[in-house]
Amino acid sequence: MWLTVQIGPDDQEGGHLFQILVCTPDWIKSKYCSQGAVWGGQHMLIVFEYDKDLIVKEISNYVGGCSGKEFWDVAQKLSRIGAWEYEDYEP
Repeated sequence: MWLTVQIGPDDQEGGHLFQILVCTPDWIKSKYCSQGAVWGGQHMLIVFEYDKDLIVKEISNYVGGCSGKEFWDVAQKLSRIGAWEYEDYEP
């Protein structure tokens, strides 16, 4: 299931959107087994069961571990786990 999360600086309203594919090993197998192989991992959280509390905890822990001078620096790190709406954007 695709999950869209909004993350932004504490001192501002709103945030940037990141999309994360939350799936189980069984889903990966059912979706890609016939292909024999799959490129994966980016923007994907693999869980052994769909547990909302666990999913929120894992994402929160990752977000809490990110730091930077500006939010843009933090967002670059967050884009490793979620497809960022501004990914590859160049001002």
